[in-house]
Amino acid sequence: MNKDELAKVLKTKFEENDEWETQTEMADEIGLSSASLSCYMRGKRFPSKKMLKKIKKVVDVSKTQKQLNLTENKEEEKSMESKVIEELDEKFRKLIQTNEPIKDPVHGYVELTTLEKNIIDCESFQRLRNITQLGPTSLVYPGAIHNRFLHSIGTLHVAHNLINKINNKADTYNKLENQIERFEDGKIENSDELAKKIGYEEIFLTRIYALIHDLAHVPYGHTLEDEGNLFPSEWKDLNRLKKYFDQDISEIIKDRMENYNFPESKIEKTINELRRLLTCRIDKEKEKEKFDRFKDDYGIEPAEKPMDLKYPYVYDLISNTLCADLIDYSQRDMFFSGLPERWGDYFLRYLSIVPKEIKDNGEYKPRVVLQAFRYEEDQEDKVKKLDRRRNVFSEAIDILRKRYSLAEKVYFHRTKIAASAMLISAVNEMIEDDKLELDELYDLGEKQLVKKISEEGTDRAKKIIKNYNNRDLYTPIYEINHAETSEWSEKYQKITNLTRDFRESSHRLKENHKIEKMMEDIFGEDFKGDIVIYCPDPEMNFKDFEMLVQKEPKGEIKKLSDFAEHTREKEMEAMEELYRKLWRFSVFVNPDKIPLDEDDKPKVRVLIKILYDKFGLRNEKEKFRDKLDPFEAQLECIMEEEGIMDEISVSQFKTELQEIETSQESKVPKREKVKKTMLEMVKED
Repeated sequence: MNKDELAKVLKTKFEENDEWETQTEMADEIGLSSASLSCYMRGKRFPSKKMLKKIKKVVDVSKTQKQLNLTENKEEEKSMESKVIEELDEKFRKLIQTNEPIKDPVHGYVELTTLEKNIIDCESFQRLRNITQLGPTSLVYPGAIHNRFLHSIGTLHVAHNLINKINNKADTYNKLENQIERFEDGKIENSDELAKKIGYEEIFLTRIYALIHDLAHVPYGHTLEDEGNLFPSEWKDLNRLKKYFDQDISEIIKDRMENYNFPESKIEKTINELRRLLTCRIDKEKEKEKFDRFKDDYGIEPAEKPMDLKYPYVYDLISNTLCADLIDYSQRDMFFSGLPERWGDYFLRYLSIVPKEIKDNGEYKPRVVLQAFRYEEDQEDKVKKLDRRRNVFSEAIDILRKRYSLAEKVYFHRTKIAASAMLISAVNEMIEDDKLELDELYDLGEKQLVKKISEEGTDRAKKIIKNYNNRDLYTPIYEINHAETSEWSEKYQKITNLTRDFRESSHRLKENHKIEKMMEDIFGEDFKGDIVIYCPDPEMNFKDFEMLVQKEPKGEIKKLSDFAEHTREKEMEAMEELYRKLWRFSVFVNPDKIPLDEDDKPKVRVLIKILYDKFGLRNEKEKFRDKLDPFEAQLECIMEEEGIMDEISVSQFKTELQEIETSQESKVPKREKVKKTMLEMVKED
């Protein structure tokens, strides 16, 4: 031990011992003069062996020195860790510097980083040029031909604006922190309680996530996946994570981060966090196979919910109720569909990143919160003021109203639904006939998919897609509307069972074929591809009101859907019900084959009877409720063909022909046997 080390030990011991108010008291207990102890504590000289022995009797020198060494080591480690964090932060800051502008028709110029430009230029991202945002909607709104390429860039731009608004607010709060503490609503311990600033690493993750969030889309993705239930949706298909992210995007990110000398471990953690963001909400219980596969492939568990992520608010910014994705696609879809509706973004000034407590383990992780208040500087006297805006929540709900308006007018427009039903049925036919695999869609654009069906499809698929291409869209002949649980319990239960069965694509197509075969057995004509069943998701793309809100500083943070005010709660419940009322189970027919506007429509009446018997629910289309018994229609058709309408009555034939063997598929007598028996009866008469 040298004099400097002894000086540290003596100082530490003096500071720890509350009984010594002065150094003189410490010197008296040791048996030294105050002057000598002062010299030792300042490291001026080292005591003799005799003096050192006295000091050791009172002060455990070796133990205190070990503690000091341990403390110094911890401080040194902490300092080193802090230095590493600062260095990484600086690397991320450089990584997010924008220098590549690109022009967008909705937002104007969008600034990109070099990495983002490299991602946009890669093959996986360029394929989004061939995938439209609204699929078949352009058959209704001709201008709605915008693609997911544009939407992805637009989402990045909106995310950039959100980050700037949130960080500007956090800077203001940090500046006013001392004044906020004294405010009448209660002491704020730290300005981060009201507004946390988004760091450079989180900005990086947010921007990349915004840019690639739709990268897993296949041609007519929402139509085939969400409406038709033909494939798992987007990133829920982990093969797409492998193809688009692992084989392409992650390598581009890795190369760019290596250029900035990021540690290999940090690169791996960053890429894994992006994987968890993209696939967030994999349920461990319901999707165990998928959950385990992700864990086996990447050595980490996927995120079951946003709070499982390192930065949950990154997910909030892009994928929550009010987020960059919704803000961009709502504005973009309105713009290209030619709708006059627009909405402002004033309420975005009231967004903050604040801690949100998790009740089960007491963990705090920042989340995006919409606050009904805002602290601002008074430019005249530099004193803060509190701006309360209760209408902020109303403005946010108004955005969701406009989203519903879009759903009603655009996403589920009756003509667009007819086109969707045809497209789903044609692709389903290809899948069931082993002419199309999901992985084939990974590299196709929408035009290429339609061409593939036209050239390689079954006769049924080719007929449907030809009519689709020519915009000879099918007409609804049978509809079942949404039923409220409380009012129509029996109907609701029937619809629930019907939806469960017909959401399953193989079952839906099989039943579709049966109906076409019945019509063929009755009328002696080919009806393949002239009848299409459509059964959309009962939720109709509804997104829960998961946005977090806060009414007052230090007030409770909760979901928008749990907001206590009665009127808003009722309004949100009503909006949710409106979404569900958009749901319709429909059967569409080719009007060239089954004309709906003729005075005598036996085909229509027979089909209505077949559908009623199959589904057990009254047709909601009032003009098509008149039913005709299929067997009687079959007899009339054959009698008319053979010119024997006046020789014997339909009722006579029907009585005599009851025992004829019926078709296993169509459940009506086989046409050939009916015809043969009928002619024999006429001959006998």
